[in-house]
Amino acid sequence: MKILIITFILYLFSLFTLGDNIKHSDHLVSYDGLGHESVFDIYKDKDGLLWLSTNKGVRCYNGHAVTKYNCNEETGFVYTIRPIGNSRLVACTSNGLFEINREQQNLQRIYKEINNAKCIYNNMAGGSHGLWKLDANGKCHNIPLESSVISPANAVTDIRNDRNGGAWISTNKRIIRR
Repeated sequence: MKILIITFILYLFSLFTLGDNIKHSDHLVSYDGLGHESVFDIYKDKDGLLWLSTNKGVRCYNGHAVTKYNCNEETGFVYTIRPIGNSRLVACTSNGLFEINREQQNLQRIYKEINNAKCIYNNMAGGSHGLWKLDANGKCHNIPLESSVISPANAVTDIRNDRNGGAWISTNKRIIRR
């Protein structure tokens, strides 16, 4: 009986001491639904969902599973995902801007004048063909920049506002304050 009690105590002791040394990590791999994809950008929305920009489209992770959003040849490579307005999520892709339709789990082309969109911030989008201001009516307006600043080899890669209401625009080769 003593041996049984000692064995039980050692078992309980091992559970508490060995359990503290086990390292836990959270990660997503192919069997979680991510597939063999490269993730280039992550956006966390107001509901806590993680939106993943990949070389094969858009994925959404809710903490338990990955949902694939239907993309096609028209969509292209997804660089980043960001919100515009109060509830719209937009994917910047090698073939333009696409709104993410959560109900139908697909992407729909918007602002058809914009090709190769690499970034979006508030109401501005940028890419290899320049910088655009987006309006609520589905129209976009090109913001003129020097031809030496923007070219297919020197694309707009990010846009941020500063405290004074100006915009900082980064390209492959420089940063510009506008």
